[in-house]
Amino acid sequence: MAHSAHCRSLPRWRAPPATGAEKAGLKEAVSKDLFRVADGKLAEHWDALTPQITKTVSGRIAVLRHLLSVLVLRLADQPGGLPSTTEDSDTFRRFREAVERGFTKTREVADYARDLGYSPRTLTRATASAVGTSAKGFIDERVMLEAKRRLAHSDEPAVRVAAHLGFSSATNFSKYFQSRAGQSPIQFRNAARQVPRPQGEP
Repeated sequence: MAHSAHCRSLPRWRAPPATGAEKAGLKEAVSKDLFRVADGKLAEHWDALTPQITKTVSGRIAVLRHLLSVLVLRLADQPGGLPSTTEDSDTFRRFREAVERGFTKTREVADYARDLGYSPRTLTRATASAVGTSAKGFIDERVMLEAKRRLAHSDEPAVRVAAHLGFSSATNFSKYFQSRAGQSPIQFRNAARQVPRPQGEP
């Protein structure tokens, strides 16, 4: 009893607040572990991107935001993942596989709907049920993921990235990228590859 009373009288220990650097490090570590749990290949994708894109705060935020969207897609395909009806799950699984095969050829929901034998509305409903976004949004996320990966981790000029992703011109690709990323492909590449100067260096 005396021991219990003594314990109750002791002030409760509280951990000191984490610094900004510690919070950033924790966020990055937890994010990477989540990617590894969701899909080992996604963790490898992170490892390939980190040497270049995470050299700046803006680059780290950009890749985290984008890879988190991929994490949601991976979790949707895991047992006990995001809830949806069996019919919607099967429809989304087929749509996701079709997008993975064809996102460099077409970005139109109607094309995937026709090939899979569904209506565009059915694909949108199944995608919203599985991952909380529209079918068109899902396609665009996949295209943007590949665009950012190539811009950050290769020396391909924007015109070649555009051609690989099925755009008729670099101008159309730039407009598409700008409207979704808030910056041009070249601005994204420069931000991803910027090496911060050591403190005290002019």
